Formats: sequence, structure tokens, C-alpha cells
Amino acid sequence: RLPCPNAQDQEVVDIELVYPPAEALEGVLLHADPRTPLMEVPRTPLMEVAQRLGSDDWRSLGRTLGLTEADFDEIQHDYRSLREIKLQMLLLWKRQVGGEATLHSLMAALKDDGVGRKDIADFLAAKYCFR
Repeated sequence: RLPCPNAQDQEVVDIELVYPPAEALEGVLLHADPRTPLMEVPRTPLMEVAQRLGSDDWRSLGRTLGLTEADFDEIQHDYRSLREIKLQMLLLWKRQVGGEATLHSLMAALKDDGVGRKDIADFLAAKYCFR
């Protein structure tokens, strides 16, 4: 059974009902355990977060995730599109923290008072978990 962060500690669904055979999952993220390291899943949740972040809140999310101004400067030097800058910021975080890069930790950072994007965290919880 898979836990879901918006289900008040309830087990919510049998894995067999959510996951088809492993070979059918290649390149697809269905309903995941939010503690699964993002290193082991596709970029889809990160792309969705990047798309929803505003032009002002991507840096605050990056800081909350532990990135530095030097990281931001390097990303902005290498990429011009704001959408790509936001995605690359998230990918850099994922590379830097490795197995600590989980959907749960990303959702916690989005909910942080300094970021204030609970709406995106709620979207991720609703999309990648069953109630």
C-alpha cells in the first residue's frame, strides 16, 4: 500500500492496483510514494513545478532547497528562457542532493513560508497520489 501526504497517514491504495508491470513503466511516473527519490523517476514532476513557478518565486524555492546565488548565476548564464532556468534549477537541486530529492521534500519546500506555493504542492499531491 502507498502512503499519500494528503491522506492524513492513511494507506491509500494497493501497489498492484497502481503499478503495471515494471517494463510498462519505463519513462512514466504514475502514482508514486512521495518519499521515492526523484533520481529514480522521470522529470515530469519537476517540469510541472517549473511550469507553475512564477518569475519571482523560483529563486526563493531554490534557496529553500539549498541552492546558492552562484548556482542561480550559473544557470542564468547558461540558459535564457525563464521556463528552462526554472527547470534547470530543479534539476541542479536533484543532482546536488541525490537520493534526498524526493517528491515529499520538494512539496515541503514549496509549502515553506519563504516560498508560499502550497498550491503547487497540493497539485503534486493530488496528481501523484490517490486519496
